[in-house]
Amino acid sequence: MGICFPCFDGGSDSSYDDNQTREARRENMAAAAMKRQENAANRGIKDPASVKRKQEAQKKLEEEENKRARMGGGGGGDLKWNVD
Repeated sequence: MGICFPCFDGGSDSSYDDNQTREARRENMAAAAMKRQENAANRGIKDPASVKRKQEAQKKLEEEENKRARMGGGGGGDLKWNVD
């Protein structure tokens, strides 16, 4: 009768090989998950690099606006309005 389970083999230390294959499997699964996320993020976009550049530019503009608002000089802060 043959050996059905590798743990009953006894002759070789297969736990080291199992750990290696588990690590390789985890790495492959992580890489596949990252690829799926990138594909999902870029679905329907003709030029993903352009969209990314525009998003970064928008983020910089928002940060500059927030910085100006904190400093007190943002967009007409010197104007005063009097209501009589």
